[in-house]
Amino acid sequence: MELSESFQVAAIVEKLPPSWKDFKNYLKHKRKEMGLEDLIVRLKIEEDNRVSKKKVGKDPMESKANLVEPKANKKRKHFGEGLSQGKNKYKKFAGKCYICSKQGHRAKDCCLKG
Repeated sequence: MELSESFQVAAIVEKLPPSWKDFKNYLKHKRKEMGLEDLIVRLKIEEDNRVSKKKVGKDPMESKANLVEPKANKKRKHFGEGLSQGKNKYKKFAGKCYICSKQGHRAKDCCLKG
């Protein structure tokens, strides 16, 4: 018993793996009469395209979006802060007050309050 060529083509198309679903639909709907040789050529082309797509990484026509996620509750460090300074983050003012001329404080700390 001999099977017709169109039946053989249809059987091969149906045996394609699930990942080839789009290509199967293309073959079913776009091509009316296809011989075994035409099917083999198209399958080789599709396989080469899939191999090259895997090498590149992703579909070149696929849209991409870069997302930035905020960091969870991290306080900003001020310039000059770091582990090397230890507990004494803020040094005492070493200059003179321009109002009372006392060493070690600024005018905003005591002289302008009162």
